[in-house]
Amino acid sequence: MPSIKDISTVDRIAEVFCGEGKRNKTETLRIVGYKDSYCDYHGTTVVYSNSRVKQAIARIDAKHTAKSEWNREISLKQLYFVCESLKKQVENGNIAATNAYIRALTEFNAISSLHVTTNINKNQVVEPKQTEAEQRALAGPIRLYKDNMAKQKGA
Repeated sequence: MPSIKDISTVDRIAEVFCGEGKRNKTETLRIVGYKDSYCDYHGTTVVYSNSRVKQAIARIDAKHTAKSEWNREISLKQLYFVCESLKKQVENGNIAATNAYIRALTEFNAISSLHVTTNINKNQVVEPKQTEAEQRALAGPIRLYKDNMAKQKGA
């Protein structure tokens, strides 16, 4: 049976827990090699209360967080350029680019966390925190909307 006194076991537990173990404590202990009888409440309590195991998991989580944030930033930059290109096509009268532009903006908003995923208290005033790139990306659709509303009122 593996021992958490061994640093390689601690690292393996953290790797499996954050990867193929899918953050399931019992399943992780089984994969690492602990007996089924030890993978119950007592085993998970002993192993996961160990400070070295906690630190190893925190280290791996920090790496994943940094990597996902880096990927998010790259995706936002790429989508921003796509949105800018499509916006120019829409402004030049390319109707087919309008749907692509809206889909690209929807994706941009989803990645930049501008979409709403929770209930909103309508009485609470919230100041939006947007980056300059997000503000530029949103300025185009807002202007298009206002232009379309003005055309409809004028027609």
